[in-house]
Amino acid sequence: MVDSQLRAPWNSVISATVDAARHTLKDDLVSIMIRGSIACGRAVPGVSDADFIVVFKAGESSSRPEARLSSSEARALRQVAKDLASQFPAVSKIELTPVPIADPEALQALSQGVSSSDAVFAA
Repeated sequence: MVDSQLRAPWNSVISATVDAARHTLKDDLVSIMIRGSIACGRAVPGVSDADFIVVFKAGESSSRPEARLSSSEARALRQVAKDLASQFPAVSKIELTPVPIADPEALQALSQGVSSSDAVFAA
């Protein structure tokens, strides 16, 4: 869910990015966090980039035994970032930083909505 405090044009960029990450990572997607100028409310349309942290399951709790994306998943996320940046002129670029999480306790904490002051949980 996109934070209701985010307004156009950022909410559409975030929603599209969340949808694309869900499509790419399926059940292994844990959370997407936006950070930086958009999350802090200081973004400038056409100048600011959109910085996302894409948290995905790894290890025994996932479909991947190693704590990294497959090469096809990594390639797909890079293409998603490129495609979305061209669709949304409000952002100068989109960065998706994949972060694996294998610790069951950490997974549970994220699913319960742990947040920070400079990040908005979008998924």
